[in-house]
Amino acid sequence: MYMNNFNEFAAESQEIFIDSQSGFGLSAPGNQFDDFKINFNTQPFEAGSDSILRLSLTQFNAAKQWYDINENNNTFRMFNAASTNLDATDVMIEMPVGDYMNNNCLADQMKDAIRDQLNASFKTGTITANAELTVQTVSVADPTSAVTGKLIPFNRVYRNTNKLIMNFTAPGTQGFDTNFVFQTLQVPIDQTVTLTGGAVLTSTQQFNDSYWLLGGKRVETYEAVPTTQSFSVQISTVTNANDTLTVKSIFSTAAEVHTLPHLYLRCDVADNQVSSNMIASTEQHNHQATHSTILGKIPRVMNGRQQVSYTLDSGLTRFFSNLNTRFMNDLRFSIVDHRGRVIPEAAPGQKDVGNMFCNFALKIEKVKIPYSPNVLQAPPPPDVPLLARTNAFSLAGTNQNINPFV
Repeated sequence: MYMNNFNEFAAESQEIFIDSQSGFGLSAPGNQFDDFKINFNTQPFEAGSDSILRLSLTQFNAAKQWYDINENNNTFRMFNAASTNLDATDVMIEMPVGDYMNNNCLADQMKDAIRDQLNASFKTGTITANAELTVQTVSVADPTSAVTGKLIPFNRVYRNTNKLIMNFTAPGTQGFDTNFVFQTLQVPIDQTVTLTGGAVLTSTQQFNDSYWLLGGKRVETYEAVPTTQSFSVQISTVTNANDTLTVKSIFSTAAEVHTLPHLYLRCDVADNQVSSNMIASTEQHNHQATHSTILGKIPRVMNGRQQVSYTLDSGLTRFFSNLNTRFMNDLRFSIVDHRGRVIPEAAPGQKDVGNMFCNFALKIEKVKIPYSPNVLQAPPPPDVPLLARTNAFSLAGTNQNINPFV
């Protein structure tokens, strides 16, 4: 309703088309994605005392030139105490950066990463491992035997629960003679996290989206000696056989093998609100709204040639912000994810002289407001008879029925 009322008083507007590539940033040669700026020195925008400036995002496009599995979502913690067969371990395991075809590839990469660390921890011998997505087999009733409800054993359907499951077999006659803890950390970065071996975690290691990707419980409080599990972890011992360590997702994995369904365009003059956990990775998941410079939310799309981009087209919902300033001669932008983090490059320099950039269209409107903030809008007082005005302030008990506002 507020927007429609303002449209009735629109005075003038102008479209602005922006391409962030080719040294458009704030430092030479210029960041094309994290921090870039456009100047209107020759044609600044200014609103009068009877109008405001409104900034709208009408179109946006950025090809996905970065990797879906990256430093923001590929890390989890593995811990075990020292034992007869294993050395003590407290490390952050990283899956290789890249684009994975499906969750089976994700399971294989997670399995390989854990296996390599187990081999490093075992004092002798080599681990064997396998990984898969859990699949449940369901028998289907014979349609010709509806009365008896007979089942056809060879007519089955397979229901994928999309949970990763990894099995690790201990080497030789050795066993898993200690407990293992696996954690997907999302500890706010306003605190420093140091592992038991003395390693200080980077911001992306201690605040990571691997829980989303791998179907684990996120751990928001750091434990020096961890006990909270992000996955289902079991050790089974079979007589005359080697121990097996099984690590399984608690929740289903991400339907698509990424954790970036949207990009967010920030503009320094935008004045909107968001839940506080979208501001930065220093914030916990909570329900507080706070000021934000986010101007628009851009969805991930895929075209017929399987090319991924982040696109907002004209005709869809228009994102806008009414500005608190009446004069504007420049705009500063950045593109972030759902937790206020920059998007990791596929290789150093990609945002400076490479192919990681965006283009978009803005609309700037000078909007007339239906009143002047400097003029009293109240109607003049009514012409009240002198007698009424006098008796209105007479002593109590005299002429009580006279209304001074008639």
